[in-house]
Amino acid sequence: MTAIPDSHPTADPYPMSNADAHSPDHHAALAELLDPVTMARLAELGDSIGTDWIGATCADVGSGGGSIAMRLADQVGDDGRVYAIDTDPDQIPDHPRLVRVQHDIRSGAPLPGDFYDLIVARLVLSHLPEREAILHRLVDGLAYDGTLMVADWAPLRDRQEIIVAAPSENAADLYATYQRTVGEVVFDAAGTDRGWARRIHTVMVSAGLVDVQTHFSGEYWTGGSAGTRFVAAIVKQVRPRLLAAGMTDLQLNNLLALLHDPGLVIHGHPLYITSGRRPG
Repeated sequence: MTAIPDSHPTADPYPMSNADAHSPDHHAALAELLDPVTMARLAELGDSIGTDWIGATCADVGSGGGSIAMRLADQVGDDGRVYAIDTDPDQIPDHPRLVRVQHDIRSGAPLPGDFYDLIVARLVLSHLPEREAILHRLVDGLAYDGTLMVADWAPLRDRQEIIVAAPSENAADLYATYQRTVGEVVFDAAGTDRGWARRIHTVMVSAGLVDVQTHFSGEYWTGGSAGTRFVAAIVKQVRPRLLAAGMTDLQLNNLLALLHDPGLVIHGHPLYITSGRRPG
């Protein structure tokens, strides 16, 4: 369907642009990595309230490549609707029960569309300095008895925590250098909060939600897996910033090769999935 334009566009501080040539690889790796656990948790939430989301009105906020929006659109049935909301929704495929919406959730405007039975925001709020105010606006967009599910990573940066195994000490040094550099000059500089995932629970409670629950999961990422392919896509997207921060072309080329080496094993970012329900 045609995207609904946003009447309050603002500049996007998030360093990963959907228009980047490597964005499809980024989204594909994330979908492979996180969609199974995301959809499993959504199924549990649907079971807990006696619905499998058939007939629901849903919003996928920060939809990116649209994998979760598309999966939900397959589930909601003919009477349901899914709004895929993003500042740049052009990569999201068409689906008869899906509406692409161009909207910046930092604008202060209410969410487009009706009140929602389900709102999902995955890997979005940790990157936005206005995250707590945005979460409260998402709560305001819920129908009574509607469910909000927010998922964010709590990234690790300490070398001893991150690197499980590497082909050599030099390779371990290289990955540690990259992780420190990208964390500081890309994500910290854009306002990303590494501690946000652990605070979502208390913010949801303060926003008046009930039945608030937090589940977390994680796994090791081996070279060539979806996790390290996701990292490689980020390296390609932010390469100019890494070079400006002092990393060299040789280092980055070696890093991209390392990320496909099965001798590399890194601790993937722990994913915190927190849900709550607006009381009826």
